[in-house]
Amino acid sequence: MWHSGLAITLTALAAAVLLTTPAWADGMLTSRGEAVRVSDRRIAFDSGDDLLGPSVLRTADGYRMWYTAVDRPPKDSPLIAACPWLAEETHIWEIRYATSGDGINWTPECTVLQPGLYDGLRLTQVLMPCVIADDDGLKMWLTVRESVSKKYRVAQCSSTDGIAWSDPQIALELGTPGEADDGATTSCSILKENGIYRMWYGGYALTDRKMRTLYAESTDGATWERRGVCLDTGDEGSPDAQRAYRPHVRRIGDGYLMLYTGINDGTLRGPYVIMLATSDDGLSWERQGVLIDAGEPGTPDELRAYDPCLLPSDGGGYDLWYIGKAADGVRRICHAKVAITAQ
Repeated sequence: MWHSGLAITLTALAAAVLLTTPAWADGMLTSRGEAVRVSDRRIAFDSGDDLLGPSVLRTADGYRMWYTAVDRPPKDSPLIAACPWLAEETHIWEIRYATSGDGINWTPECTVLQPGLYDGLRLTQVLMPCVIADDDGLKMWLTVRESVSKKYRVAQCSSTDGIAWSDPQIALELGTPGEADDGATTSCSILKENGIYRMWYGGYALTDRKMRTLYAESTDGATWERRGVCLDTGDEGSPDAQRAYRPHVRRIGDGYLMLYTGINDGTLRGPYVIMLATSDDGLSWERQGVLIDAGEPGTPDELRAYDPCLLPSDGGGYDLWYIGKAADGVRRICHAKVAITAQ
């Protein structure tokens, strides 16, 4: 059937191990003429902890993943002793590292970044990594919260091995009052093209308390020139009416594809969905609709699907990792196959 300009085919996947969702659109035809189809939704990584925001890179012998995990250190732990301001936190988010041979079966390796004191920054949270391979090693952009301001901002650090990272430095400060990112800068996606770092990131506006996707550019990855909102929230009642953020951008053919998290409930207690937008230049975006809705009852993403990360896979197509939240309240990393073909 047709809905909001999208060609939508509804199917039910038969295998019991997959996340079957008969009510979600498992395919769409974008306005750029690309057919996008999702299949084989399943759990990829369940550590027993709440997880967020995977960032995955392919290597010659497999996959590397940096992801966010919750920790609740006891009040007498060495971390709290070294950073007493963390005693006020009910939990902390930290960044961990895992490896895989196939992108589905993962081995947790270690924690690579925790809240702490970094070059004068007293950080209470570190989360939502975006890692890219650069000329001189690896670069990570992440979201941090500082203990005094309590504000979330995008920071940047670097590594030669992906395990030992330099101290995070603030890369993107809050916008000036009245701008769409005057309350927070968060959850970014980075591409490096022709020597220019391109950043799509979430901005929180204090005026209407909505989160949108904004765009910035840099020649060194540390100092950024803001370009403003590139994807606004949707119309009232749409799946992304309150938040259109946590973007993941890829170059597809002669254009760009963005997967992002859509939320339509101002209380943030409602469904989270993965939505799709397309662009010719990465600056002006056209939303295409919901790509992955919440799953059916009993599946690991029955309440929410969000925080996408997309990579080309062997033999064509793409691998998609994302966060699924189940009825038990646990957030796990899920995996799906995505086919994108020109029509």
